[in-house]
Amino acid sequence: MPAEGATAEDDGYLLTIVSDLRRRLSELVVLDARDPTGEPVATVELPHHVPLGVHGSWIPDQDLAE
Repeated sequence: MPAEGATAEDDGYLLTIVSDLRRRLSELVVLDARDPTGEPVATVELPHHVPLGVHGSWIPDQDLAE
């Protein structure tokens, strides 16, 4: 995901999902593309566990309320 006003290829963010299989929890982790080994820019605990192997899917808003 490019940063606003990006001029270089690594001027943006990497998004990944990290799962804790023992606790069945998942987090969305946002990393600075220029320093992916540094501290995350943001970490968001997801309301549901995301199964391994999911590359992407879209869920209609009405399904999220259930």
